[in-house]
Amino acid sequence: MKNHHRLGVALFLIPAMAVFAVYFIYPVGFLVYTSVMKWDSITPMEFVGLDNYRRLLGDGVFHKSLLNTLAWGAAAVFLHIPMAIVVAMILSRKIAGWKFFRTVFFIPNLISTLALAMLWQFIYNGEFGLLNELLRSVGLGAWQRNWLGEMHTAFPALIGQWIFYIGFFMVIFMSFISTIDPALYESAQIDGATGLKQEWHITLPLLKPAVSIAVLLALTDTLKNFEAPFLLTNGGPVNQTMVLSLHIYNKMNAYQYGYANTLAVMLIAIGAVMVLLVRLLFREKDV
Repeated sequence: MKNHHRLGVALFLIPAMAVFAVYFIYPVGFLVYTSVMKWDSITPMEFVGLDNYRRLLGDGVFHKSLLNTLAWGAAAVFLHIPMAIVVAMILSRKIAGWKFFRTVFFIPNLISTLALAMLWQFIYNGEFGLLNELLRSVGLGAWQRNWLGEMHTAFPALIGQWIFYIGFFMVIFMSFISTIDPALYESAQIDGATGLKQEWHITLPLLKPAVSIAVLLALTDTLKNFEAPFLLTNGGPVNQTMVLSLHIYNKMNAYQYGYANTLAVMLIAIGAVMVLLVRLLFREKDV
């Protein structure tokens, strides 16, 4: 009976494993294989061994894109997610108009990246942008900048246009908060705990599973981030806003497919390390 049960489980898993093999294992294997080749997708592949990986050591654009990608991930973990947690805790208290604010915060997640990029191009425009006009109106005209065109402001501006779109993670945290037993808050209130202490000692500890999910999703999202850098700055000025996914695209566009796949292998490796670190950080300790 036990063997029959195992056979049934195996039969149900075969279709899923087949799809996984075709759409993940094979592409990743092909990626690794071509990463040791010189290949322009037109002429036959030429084996170059680890030359593509050695090339990474001297690729300044790769170094910059790696730092920018990691910085974007740090902004996601230390700014983006904490803001989502704070907003979720406030709205979960069912303040006046909380449904309206929940909708407002989530709306940007329903808008295409292209439309948002056009909006932020207008906001950051160096001549007639909304941000510069606002600074001028409050007497801070000296602070006006070409926000996406200057080297020291382009990358912070690029992250800034994304970091406030917290609606997706806000909904995740609100759903987790809704599952917390209200009796815990009632007991804490009887013991004299204020709302802030209740959030710190009850809500935050019980949000740990949601935080781990959000951190994983945020980090993987930053690794895949392509549309905003491509549409707003295309990696400029002077590669100041270059990220790994855009660097890979540029190399493919230059018909350097072998080297582009080497960069892609590094991107996968970085993602795997991030997943491992998050799992270690948020793993539950055995009692």
